[in-house]
Amino acid sequence: MKQSNELDQCHVSLSIMTNVLSSSPSRLNVQPSVSPQSSGGNDTPFVFISYSRKDKGFAKVLHQALKKSKYETWIDWQDIPITAHWWKEIESGIESADAIIFVVSPDSIASDVCSKEINHAVKHNKRLFPIVCREGFEDDQVHPALRERNWLFFHQQEGRSDAFNSLVKALNTDLDHVKAHTRLLMRSQEWVHHARNPDLLLRGTQLKAVRNWITESADKEPRLTPSQREYVAASTKAESDRQEAEITRQRAEITRQKKARKTITLALVGASVGFIIATALGLVAWRQQQAAARREINTNVLADSLSTQNLLQSNFQLEALLKGIQTGRTIQQQANVLDRDKKMQAVAALQNVIQNISERNRLKGHTDSVFDVSFSPDGQTIATASADNTLKLWNRQGENLQTLRGHDDRVESVAFSPNGSIIASASWDGTIKLWNLQSEELQTLIGHGDKVLSASFSPDGQTIASASVDGTVKLWNLQGEELQTLIGHTDQVYDVTFSPDGQTLASASRDGTVKLWNRQGQELQTLIGHDSTVLGVNFSPDGQTIASASWDRTIKLWNLQGEELRTFVGHDDAINEVAFSPDGETIASVSYDRTAKLWNLQGEELHTLDGHISEVYGISFSPDGETIATASRDFTVKLWSRHADASQALIGHDDTIFDVSFSPVQEMTPDGHSQIIATASYDNTVKLWNQQGDMLQTLTGHNEGLESVSFSPDGQTIATASVDGTIKLWSRQGEELRTLTGHTDAVLTVRFSPDGQMLVSASSDNTAKLWSLQGEELQTFTGHTDAVYDVEFSPDGKTIASAGRDFMVRLWDLQGQELQTFTGHSNTILGVSFSPDGRWIASSSWDRTVKLWNLQGEELQTFIGHNDAVYDVAFSPSGQTIATASTDRTVKLWNLQGEELQSLEGHNYEVYDVSFSPDGQTIASASRDLTVKLWNFDLDNLLDRGC
Repeated sequence: MKQSNELDQCHVSLSIMTNVLSSSPSRLNVQPSVSPQSSGGNDTPFVFISYSRKDKGFAKVLHQALKKSKYETWIDWQDIPITAHWWKEIESGIESADAIIFVVSPDSIASDVCSKEINHAVKHNKRLFPIVCREGFEDDQVHPALRERNWLFFHQQEGRSDAFNSLVKALNTDLDHVKAHTRLLMRSQEWVHHARNPDLLLRGTQLKAVRNWITESADKEPRLTPSQREYVAASTKAESDRQEAEITRQRAEITRQKKARKTITLALVGASVGFIIATALGLVAWRQQQAAARREINTNVLADSLSTQNLLQSNFQLEALLKGIQTGRTIQQQANVLDRDKKMQAVAALQNVIQNISERNRLKGHTDSVFDVSFSPDGQTIATASADNTLKLWNRQGENLQTLRGHDDRVESVAFSPNGSIIASASWDGTIKLWNLQSEELQTLIGHGDKVLSASFSPDGQTIASASVDGTVKLWNLQGEELQTLIGHTDQVYDVTFSPDGQTLASASRDGTVKLWNRQGQELQTLIGHDSTVLGVNFSPDGQTIASASWDRTIKLWNLQGEELRTFVGHDDAINEVAFSPDGETIASVSYDRTAKLWNLQGEELHTLDGHISEVYGISFSPDGETIATASRDFTVKLWSRHADASQALIGHDDTIFDVSFSPVQEMTPDGHSQIIATASYDNTVKLWNQQGDMLQTLTGHNEGLESVSFSPDGQTIATASVDGTIKLWSRQGEELRTLTGHTDAVLTVRFSPDGQMLVSASSDNTAKLWSLQGEELQTFTGHTDAVYDVEFSPDGKTIASAGRDFMVRLWDLQGQELQTFTGHSNTILGVSFSPDGRWIASSSWDRTVKLWNLQGEELQTFIGHNDAVYDVAFSPSGQTIATASTDRTVKLWNLQGEELQSLEGHNYEVYDVSFSPDGQTIASASRDLTVKLWNFDLDNLLDRGC
């Protein structure tokens, strides 16, 4: 940077700053819809100012200007040496702040105290705002966390006003999320500082609010810190334990009452009373016992359903699956005494687990951290390396086959030879050992001067490479002879691997670099770009790309010429290891943030495997690429499925899917009978699918995105509605029959009448229209004062309900006369649905609620639970359950009393539509994530899949 020695450049006038801040756009006083409980009502950020003492004049002016504009600031004016007490105050100030403003100058860049403040802010994922007060330093002197931020420049008079406007705008971006993050951090820190006192954990609605906030804010910065994650996980587990304890208490009370009734019954039977009286009382007692038993079974099923859901939300995936299967077996045995709602909750909980879990098995047996995991070449055996000084061999079913003992210290690395007959292990005891599959030690390789952290076989299986804390890489033959020492790194070497052709080695080091070497020990390239220790390195299967994992929380891709191709950002802590899938299409990484992540080659995060309760150190793909093994500090190895259950999702559209509809009739397929499903997308197409997820046909013809699709009652005709202002009719075979024109704006919904002779449509032109199948416009319904979003026939076909942007549901006869107006929503109504018996109408709204009405327009229930707009609502064929779709990414199930039975989670983006299959056993949901998910409620099918 350009050198400048004029300190007075920092002294910006208070009036300039104040005027700029005062004239900035007003900050909206918007509270987060659902967020952690607030400790204060201020809607402005609480700002910590980090600065050098030599920039005190600038810092003072900045502080006063922010304060005058109603910002709360934390700034330390005392020029005193660091003490324990003083530093705790600094830490507390950083932790409680919503934003950290760092005053950049040559002195602050060089300040150890300022550097410590930045490190503490980074540790807690605080938002950093670097503002340049003085130049005179080089870029490579700047803390890495500041280099990656956008800087604001105040060192010159011109541009100062724009810089302040930018600062104000940045401070208030995602403010609700930032303040919620700070509140949760303060609570988690208080919990940690008080020895994890369970009294300080979140409970009940507080916990639910925090979990909802976490789900809503998954893509926002700042991300959760490890301490926040631990706090929420501990709160969730404690809440689950509390609920189970309450259920246990209720069970005990029921048992006590049952025993008491039994005692009374026996006494009555034994008493010298008339036979008729005794018989009558005995019958009453028997009925009471039956009712008590029924209540007990329902209570138990409800408790188990809650436990299943809590285990899933706490990422105890296998435990959730086992509990869900156990509850499903209970339902099968007690189906005749279960309440409808309790059964629905339990089945939905099991469906939720099966839809969302990736964990398939767990290897438990080590007594300390597991540092590495490796599949044998045939994929049938898994080797693990642990801090308990042992290696273990397992089969895919999780059975421990062998324990290999011989190392005198923790085992850091394990690898199979290409033919699977030899295992190499690297240990802190400074050695590499070779073993056969019968756990016999074949060789000990001695030569490193310090701990050995990694061992890897060459593709031909004849050479072993090892990496050590002594800063070297060594090559060995199978007889234990040292062939070569690779010297060039200036610090510890954490990982080493061969290229697929065996001619090149890559090593990762604490010196922040990756080095490429040939087999003769000649250094070919040094890959420079990471800001901290490089912990892991791996070649792609074709050998053309190198992936590196670093303490700086990033993964980088490089070519063989040492050019950086791409940086992957998403982990919240140091990344320990990185691996390519066998097909080279996916990259997997593991981190101190307790997760594994899957990425595509463009750096887009595909999936997060979240279930370990401590740091994850090692990762390995099975040879077929379908299973991923992760090794963790929590003493376990988890086996995960790389791919979700494809049969439960319809994947093929290229844009948002706005509508999904089941055919009313089944069709014969090669696999038997199947319901046909139609989906309408903004990619201008309708697609037809079977329930197994096979795409059958694509209907093309509209010029713009599709909003709606509907089957005729006999399943032979399909109607589609488009943003292009038209409705099209198609044969079941995909032939376009005719186009209906008449609306003057986008058509948002189209539906068939129950007799299949008419259609009704809703449009952004503020009208609904009634049509014959020949395309003749029969009626126009005018009355809405804004766009009409949804329209529906009553089951008897005599009435039409419409919902609009004017906050109204309107009821019409077929002659266009308005019969009733339903008022009560406070925002746009997006969906409307009749109950199967025609007695009720349900409406869903942008106001986050669903309302249930009678036909006289009386509001019967308001369903509250979604955290964002509710786009669609549907009744089950039985009429006893209501399903809703929301932009909060969930589908929710409710009973008619407005009680939430289950929340179905799995979509990655907004959910726009929900539909029941004719038999009520499947729900389909359409989303902006380009998928339709199928949620199956056939208990026998779920139990088969779960097992």
